[in-house]
Amino acid sequence: MTGNAWICVIYVSTFASVGAYFAWNTGVKIVGAGRAAPYINLLPVWTVIFGVLLLHEQVSLVSLVGGVVTIVGAVLASL
Repeated sequence: MTGNAWICVIYVSTFASVGAYFAWNTGVKIVGAGRAAPYINLLPVWTVIFGVLLLHEQVSLVSLVGGVVTIVGAVLASL
């Protein structure tokens, strides 16, 4: 495996798997499950953001529109 592949494996096994769940559980503990639930739908949005930042991927118009709809939906559901 290349060095970049090892970095990806380490990222997925630590930050995306362990760190994200600790952060999510802390957030649920602070605001409660009812208020936190709509934001679980933001996981694909963060996946796209990190794909752009870390892997230099391109964002399609459909992905951009879907991200905006998801963010607006999470905000509206939490109101």
